[in-house]
Amino acid sequence: MTINEEIKHLKQQIEILNTKVSTLSQNLENKVFTPYSKSGSGRHNAQNTPVDPFTGLGGTKGGALAWNDSELKSPPLNQQPAIPTKGYHKHGHSRYAGGALDISTLELVEYETDENGNILDTEGNILNKHCQQYWANNAKIKTVEVKTDDGESSEFIPKIGNLEIEFDTTSGKWVAGSRYIDVEETYLIRRNSETGETMLDENETEMISPLYNEDPLKSSVVWDSTDKVWRFYAVYSPEPE
Repeated sequence: MTINEEIKHLKQQIEILNTKVSTLSQNLENKVFTPYSKSGSGRHNAQNTPVDPFTGLGGTKGGALAWNDSELKSPPLNQQPAIPTKGYHKHGHSRYAGGALDISTLELVEYETDENGNILDTEGNILNKHCQQYWANNAKIKTVEVKTDDGESSEFIPKIGNLEIEFDTTSGKWVAGSRYIDVEETYLIRRNSETGETMLDENETEMISPLYNEDPLKSSVVWDSTDKVWRFYAVYSPEPE
């Protein structure tokens, strides 16, 4: 190649580079970049995984939301991530951020745990409480034994349900401890301080009873129609032995 040919070739290369710089400048200068999530569908189809029938994760139209750094590593199918060290997507629930929580749908639940406090699934396996979207099996809900009315049998009630709270119009807040006590819905109970179970008396009867009973002999309170107040019985006289 002669010197003139070399110069011509270099001029062509310069023109190509100038064109690229001009194009990049038009597309990038003073442009606002669109942010993208750290999680979700991969940029290439080869990075997307088939939908897992057990966890429902995967697919070509986006992955699950990563709440922490462990989920960000995409563990193998049917395996739970390690305990995370960093959390993402922190949010609150107000009328302006996240939306206020609806008390008719909000539920609290207590799951079965092992001696170390780890949540267990229905098969007795440990679940990662920080990565619920990777639970292949549901967590096992704790139950509480309740005696039937006849006292001869019992049923087990799962410990999951809505909050029983009331709205205080004075403070404009929801209160868990209402100013009003419904005497028909309030029970006096003695529990074992270690196990939390209802204690039994000398007759093997559970030490629990409603605060009010229509039978005056079984009620702890009585309505004073003269002074218009509830009064507690002041004297308890056990039957003579």
